Amino acid sequence: RLIDVGKISKIRLLHNNTNPDPRWRVDYLTMEDKHTGEKLEFNFDCWIGVNDGDGTACKEAPALRENDEPLNVHEYVLEVYTGEKDESGTDADVFVIIGGSKGDTGRRDLRKPTTENEEKFQKGQMDAFVIDAVNLGMVGGISVGIDSDDIDKKWYLDKIVLKDSKDEDAKVTEFKCQKWFGDNETFVTFYPEAKLKCVVHSSEKSEGNLNGSKVYVAAFMYSEDTGFTVSDHVVLDNGQDDMFSANKVDEFEANFGAINLMDVYKIRGWLDDDDVQPNEAGQKKCPSLHFKSICMKSDGQEFSYEVNKWLSKTEDDCETVRELPIIRTQPDTLPVSSYLITVFTYEDAESGTDADIYINIIGSLGDTGKRWLCKPISGGEKFDQPGKVSFIIIGDKQYPLGSLQKITIFKSPGKAWFVDKLVIKEGLAAEQETEFKCVRNLGYDNPDETIEETFDLSEVRESSKIVVPLPEEPTESQGEWKVYVTTNKDENAGTEAKVTFIAYGTEGVSQAYVLGEDKPEKFNQEQLMNLM
Repeated sequence: RLIDVGKISKIRLLHNNTNPDPRWRVDYLTMEDKHTGEKLEFNFDCWIGVNDGDGTACKEAPALRENDEPLNVHEYVLEVYTGEKDESGTDADVFVIIGGSKGDTGRRDLRKPTTENEEKFQKGQMDAFVIDAVNLGMVGGISVGIDSDDIDKKWYLDKIVLKDSKDEDAKVTEFKCQKWFGDNETFVTFYPEAKLKCVVHSSEKSEGNLNGSKVYVAAFMYSEDTGFTVSDHVVLDNGQDDMFSANKVDEFEANFGAINLMDVYKIRGWLDDDDVQPNEAGQKKCPSLHFKSICMKSDGQEFSYEVNKWLSKTEDDCETVRELPIIRTQPDTLPVSSYLITVFTYEDAESGTDADIYINIIGSLGDTGKRWLCKPISGGEKFDQPGKVSFIIIGDKQYPLGSLQKITIFKSPGKAWFVDKLVIKEGLAAEQETEFKCVRNLGYDNPDETIEETFDLSEVRESSKIVVPLPEEPTESQGEWKVYVTTNKDENAGTEAKVTFIAYGTEGVSQAYVLGEDKPEKFNQEQLMNLM
């Protein structure tokens, strides 16, 4: 059953290269939906095996369907540079997996180089390989692994250069590796440096005088393999004195480091005024910046966001941090949320404070960053009276944080504050609310210092308002397919190896299915078989 993969775009055939003669020459594969009757064809017309063709036991073919343009098969040229260090070379088996915006190559063993070196992967040497794969789209990362029975075998990989020979406009992608393989390091994923052009359009309201403050941006990534990660923090500075002035369009070069751009789900921008010097009266003049839009561009990718918000401690909602959800044509932009925070000051006459309070909410999928709690939606003063409840909304366009895990509270110099607890909900209609029990007198011993303290969650409970889930839309296809494979008529075209089938679609990837596992005679010369 392939119900979860959506519209099938390509399939991958691979075998385990076992038995005396494992090579296999496959002509084509046909799939037929058992419920709708839809038929798909996949033309292979190639050898699959380590001793034939390009020396790989893995091949792909795009889906051919009536009135639909199939994906192209591209030739990717991979230049592998072994380092110049002593004992850099290896005779271990090396394999790669290349990932892109439209899928990945699967494991490809680097067995047959196109270069004419005596041996592969020797000190100071470049070895080139050609990998046929259905169009990957924009290349993201490359995983490199070595197989060796000898744990003492090592290899120093300097870099990898990837070229798409079918797309003349595609950029050359370089992966700086500089990594020893061996011992416990046998499989590593590398990403190219993400150098983007950042274009900021300030509105007519923007003041533009930074006065020593800085504007930062950072990219946030999430994937099932790596979890939640954050790029380098980048200062937006092009050397001009009038950056972010009214109606000005500023361009910046932003290097986020080696990251996978396809995993980026949001950009965070923030104003840092720590370096602003006070004037003669002892007051700090912090800028008020108003952005209309921000656009980040790289080869093959463009992230854009309509902001129309302030970065300011005095204007509008007094926010100096903004979350910018990534807007792409593919895939769809993830949903955004608002967080409602209820703050309880302890029931004691001296519990309140007039100091500034900041908070960072941390969840399984990220955090909010340091946010100033400046405007209670209930009105009135903040944190100044015992037992008073203040309602603060963090961000009108904040990405969901997943399950909330902890909070960090920051208190600026000033009168101590005895905080009892915080209760946080993801919007007014949330099914659950999360309580963080604090019971802490922040700044009691050192009121003139900045206090930073982290609290773990105490309780997750049902909220007073329940969201009724909508019923799922019915689907026509049940994801059940018949699969027919035709082996070539050439002599010795058949194989006794175990053949595996993987389908790729618009909604995901299927599990690996062993074809014809219950059929003892299969993949013989000029044989057509129903294998699923």
